[in-house]
Amino acid sequence: MFDAIERIEIGLRTQLIYQLSQKYGSHWHTNESIFKPITYIDKKTGATINRNIYLEINKHIQEQLESNKSTEFIKHYVSKYDSPPTPPSWMSVEIMYFNQLSLICSALRNQKDLSDLANFYSLPKDIFTSWLHTINYIRNICAHHSRLWNITLQVQPAKLNFSKTKKWISSSATAQSSKMYYTICTVLYFLQTINPNTKFKLHLSNLFDEFPSVNKGFMGFPNNWKDEDIWK
Repeated sequence: MFDAIERIEIGLRTQLIYQLSQKYGSHWHTNESIFKPITYIDKKTGATINRNIYLEINKHIQEQLESNKSTEFIKHYVSKYDSPPTPPSWMSVEIMYFNQLSLICSALRNQKDLSDLANFYSLPKDIFTSWLHTINYIRNICAHHSRLWNITLQVQPAKLNFSKTKKWISSSATAQSSKMYYTICTVLYFLQTINPNTKFKLHLSNLFDEFPSVNKGFMGFPNNWKDEDIWK
């Protein structure tokens, strides 16, 4: 999973840099006008949370410029340029975390900017941001070497009913979004665009073959999951 998510992360970085630089220039991340505040309800406390993603990402960039001066491209920029204070987006986005990339998408003020990003992956914009949020959640679990097998997801992906251009599951309506099967399918959906020749399916199948006693039902896999077009 972690290997597949890394590819999604690289693909997302590329699209953010390419698309937003084309529209707003090399330093779009310093353009406060293209971002909007994010407001949501904390599930644990019920409190209303307000976040300014523009301030958050630029604070992070400044911190990275101070702490990662040994990184070659940061060392080069800091030693050669005084202005602008932050590197162009193709450098600055490189030092952002997946969570920040996901938040940038959610915080774009112009809905066409978000739609253009989502359209690249053949997804509606609300599905796109939901899936990124869940994949970031799964990424953090992987990074801490925690178990994915039979967990109930605390951050569940929105349901995609069908796709006109990509392979997708026919059982979306009945699939359990709280279990790993559905999220694994979302990862595979992204990979159809990012890496069409991915061996993700093969690696997963080999893993199941290596451990045949593992009950895939606890992950939400239906009995006929291999018959779905997306898995062929």
